[in-house]
Amino acid sequence: MKIYGYTQEQIKAGADSPSSMSEITLVSSAEDLRLMASYLNNIADQIDTNSDDFEHEHLSESNEQLSDTEIVVFNEAAL
Repeated sequence: MKIYGYTQEQIKAGADSPSSMSEITLVSSAEDLRLMASYLNNIADQIDTNSDDFEHEHLSESNEQLSDTEIVVFNEAAL
């Protein structure tokens, strides 16, 4: 698994590609972590079921409660 991301400064500057992250910190409630875990399990199931047609999905599109920070899951097989 690789993790990429944008800083707020990169977003404001209109960066074209994200930076590789060596560490991330999640500041979260237990409830939000469970929502994220459920989302990730659902995406894993979608990739298992239909890997050829699944490229990526944004967490905010499936859960408005977790939309403060954009989280995108990208299927490595789609690269």
